[in-house]
Amino acid sequence: EVQLDGRIDGDIKAEHLVIGTSGVVEGVVEASSVVVKGKIIGSLNASEVKIENNAHVLGDIFHDTLSIEAGAIIEGSLKQRFEKEVIEHTKDKPKPVHDVKAIVDNEDSGLSFVNKQPAAKS
Repeated sequence: EVQLDGRIDGDIKAEHLVIGTSGVVEGVVEASSVVVKGKIIGSLNASEVKIENNAHVLGDIFHDTLSIEAGAIIEGSLKQRFEKEVIEHTKDKPKPVHDVKAIVDNEDSGLSFVNKQPAAKS
């Protein structure tokens, strides 16, 4: 864990970063978790971001979870990071017949196929 109470002109990479009330970073901040009490001039990229009431962020914030206290100033966009989805090909793995569900049951004969709403009767 890194506690910053001074000024850094440059990029920071850390596991856990706390920017104190007198701390200023001018550059890109990357970390697993960041608590901002001071000022960041540049982008912030972290899994968990907490921006406290006297903090000032001038730049984009990329996050998984984000909390912002009342009184914090943010001039930039907030963008949720997304985990890359793992796509599994099912072409080689057919489902057994007993796992497949019918789309339309015999009981649904009076319903529209598309939206299961009562069909218009002429």
